[in-house]
Amino acid sequence: MSKQNFIIYWQPNIGKTYMYGSNINYLTKDHVIFENNFFPAGSCIHSWTSLGNYQDQRSARQLPLLEKGCQYDIKLDATTSPQKTLYIQLKFYDRYESLLDVVTIKDKQGSFVYPNDAYYYELSLINGGLKEIIFHNLVITDDKLMLENQIFEDNGLFISNILNETSESHRLQIVFAEPVHGNVAVIPKQIIDKFFDVIQVTSSKLFAHFYMSNQYEKKILATIAKLQEDYEISSVYFIGYGPISSAAALYYSSKIVHGEAYITSDCGELRISRDMLYTDGYQKFEREKIQPNNMPVHSYYYVPFLDPSLEFVQPSLDLSSRLYEYINCASN
Repeated sequence: MSKQNFIIYWQPNIGKTYMYGSNINYLTKDHVIFENNFFPAGSCIHSWTSLGNYQDQRSARQLPLLEKGCQYDIKLDATTSPQKTLYIQLKFYDRYESLLDVVTIKDKQGSFVYPNDAYYYELSLINGGLKEIIFHNLVITDDKLMLENQIFEDNGLFISNILNETSESHRLQIVFAEPVHGNVAVIPKQIIDKFFDVIQVTSSKLFAHFYMSNQYEKKILATIAKLQEDYEISSVYFIGYGPISSAAALYYSSKIVHGEAYITSDCGELRISRDMLYTDGYQKFEREKIQPNNMPVHSYYYVPFLDPSLEFVQPSLDLSSRLYEYINCASN
């Protein structure tokens, strides 16, 4: 379980929220506005627990299970007014509900070790004198996984170095990770190791902002331009393997000279939700997901029919095994 990256949202009816005098607006799953002008410092604003007991608490587990003895990084994506008035606190308990340890992080990022004797833990947002929070998410990461894939983060966008670099190739491959609900999607090492001269792009934002928010587009195009300047790159393959990642591959291949898109047949096929409508990048996603004319596009994987009753699980599936078909296609 340690080699994963978990995204935690603040949702209604999940966890415990300080309600007295509070005004809470759940705009989307990852955009919550909390206001309270008469809120005592040191109080818990919202908390989650990893102890799931539906019969007693009428709630499922709200936090991921962590591996004992492992170190994790935690990062808060939120803004507060005034600034620096929100703390992260973790409490670890044994199976007898005795408190083992408390870790308080007075910044937006820190690390902790999950105790060997821990049975469950609680994660809380603590008031340090704030009046308002705009909360997006909390991300718990196994930093070893990110270092292993040489992935570096910039405001929720993760772009790797060139992986499996060769000295003779003039082709760069860019793989967009298909978002997975509740996780920062990272393509398994056994798959990425079959690529050469490849960059992996992923995100902790909801729907990965479709990789098309103005901020993401600027960063991605600047990264490609810098690589083209530093290396003799004659062609760029943009690769997706699901509805969002394929649409991103299609979009960016139209922005680059000698760009080619490798996509799956479900490119752009998403059931519209309220969360999508209010997510950065959605309008561009809807506008640009149709195949442009006069541009090299290769559909390397045709998605079989999915029973409508199973569509609700689709956002939680890791579809990266489809990339084996791309590897076969690109090598022919």
